[in-house]
Amino acid sequence: MLCKICDSELIFNFKLNEKYEYYKCSACNLLTRVPDSLNIDYQNDYTNIEIISKPRNLSKKYYSLFSSIIREGASVLELGGSFGFFCQYLNNRKFCNCINIEPSKIASEYSQKLGVETYDNIDSVKGQLFDFIVTFHVLEHIEPAHIKDLFQKLYSMLKTGGQFLIITPNAESIRFKKLRNKFEWLSPEEHISFFSAKTMRKLIEAHQACDIQIYSAIPAFTHFPHTTFIEKLRRKYLPTQVQIIKYNDQEKIKNLKSSLKQILKNCFHGFSFFEKCFYFPFYFFYESLSKEKDELVVIIKK
Repeated sequence: MLCKICDSELIFNFKLNEKYEYYKCSACNLLTRVPDSLNIDYQNDYTNIEIISKPRNLSKKYYSLFSSIIREGASVLELGGSFGFFCQYLNNRKFCNCINIEPSKIASEYSQKLGVETYDNIDSVKGQLFDFIVTFHVLEHIEPAHIKDLFQKLYSMLKTGGQFLIITPNAESIRFKKLRNKFEWLSPEEHISFFSAKTMRKLIEAHQACDIQIYSAIPAFTHFPHTTFIEKLRRKYLPTQVQIIKYNDQEKIKNLKSSLKQILKNCFHGFSFFEKCFYFPFYFFYESLSKEKDELVVIIKK
């Protein structure tokens, strides 16, 4: 097998259960899941209103990270912007003109409710140019065969002097290398492609970017790659299955088997939170000492 980015040989790296194998490029270090096809219907199945607090908190972190880079009044395209919180922060605080590309029907409708211009496909903004294009934890969902074309398309939509801001799992992180098939961000049903700084530079080299910054970072508390014991129990015995009746100030959820089940879910979330609080200081300390941390941050200037 050959790497879809640089056409070099893919070498077997490790196996995850009987369903998935992972191969690493000998040249650019792209780590690829095999089979590399999508297993999720992103329009209908990927997100739901129950997890709305997580993207909201993550958007706050991303805003604090990039607010000094994104100038007031800029045009911004976000790929995979979920419920639209990051775009909302930029619109309200930086007076930006933001567009959110989000395939999930639930998330895109909520994003529009926030007043964010939202489309389900990048071709809907074909021909437009932007000062900034941002994408946070999206590239790992892309099939390897589509990565180069997507990157080329996004780069071509940047104005001269514009910047492309990316956050994705770091395939060269110390924890990723040590845990291998136990690394939480593998998430094999949804994550396919994993990048390193070397992979990113290989993607970028054909586009003659005038400036590139790549560094690894510690993920936000709500997103650090650790699945608690109580959360594993919840996923196994109380999987999330919800539908939205309609949007209002108090989102209504139906199709829960019982109110007791919802109470138990809330208890599990509470215990999971406290377990993460206990674990996080140790994780933070370990990450602080690591040269290669779990998140990869990429800033490309055209």
